[in-house]
Amino acid sequence: MSALDAASPGKIAISQHPTRNLAPNCRTPPAICGNVRLVPGSEPSRAPRFQRKNGDSDTSDAAAVTIGGLKDREAIEQHYVNTMASLMETVEAKDNYTRGHTDRVMELAVRLATLAGLKANELTEVARAAALHDIGKIAVPEWVIDKPGRLDPEEFALMRMHCERGAKIVRHLAFLDGARRIILSHHERYDGQGYPNGLKGDEIPIGARILAIVDAYDAMTSDRPYRGAMTSPEALAEIEVNAGKQFDPDLVKLFFTIVRKTKQAEPVAAGAATQHD
Repeated sequence: MSALDAASPGKIAISQHPTRNLAPNCRTPPAICGNVRLVPGSEPSRAPRFQRKNGDSDTSDAAAVTIGGLKDREAIEQHYVNTMASLMETVEAKDNYTRGHTDRVMELAVRLATLAGLKANELTEVARAAALHDIGKIAVPEWVIDKPGRLDPEEFALMRMHCERGAKIVRHLAFLDGARRIILSHHERYDGQGYPNGLKGDEIPIGARILAIVDAYDAMTSDRPYRGAMTSPEALAEIEVNAGKQFDPDLVKLFFTIVRKTKQAEPVAAGAATQHD
């Protein structure tokens, strides 16, 4: 059973969620742009063409132009996000162990953000960031990603760079600025001991605090080159041990309500958290 299966109270139909629509048999995460969605291979919808009739006012013409411009802008944004999502496939192709990781993290992140009461625009930022959070790993050597053991200090320094590299990749897209801040900060720690900037507590964007939890959970419950997958109870115990240290303790409580709706996790001895991620 995957981490997503363990976390889902019966799998949610993605098409029912306002922030995501997944094409059947397509691994590329679709574009996420509020309630406007574009799956790879589809054409952007264009605004209807308005013809002026006798008696129509200039106001009607102006409204038509405004609506058309908005839809065109949304379509362009979607194309950019789709391009980034294609790059994410390249990242996952470098590491067979993380195949599907992005999709599962995006689903869990949106659920946790929703439960935490984030607004619609914030949910969109979280979903976009989750879809692209590891895009910076495209610059990390494969031998580091696939190493079947703990990383040495030099290798870990290379892996740590993926947050800043990812933020740089999307920095020129203004509509992804909120997602960029989350991507940059999703490995910060609640106690201030994370990277790249040593942010602490509420200094860390809430989207990044959400992503830190769900990213670690999925990493721990998935097979990796350096260890086998933990069970869901084992991963939850590790997250609980690190609440208030690595993770936001309030968000941890909310996350547990998501995971434990269908599977009650019993406390177990906690091991070491993930190093590679």
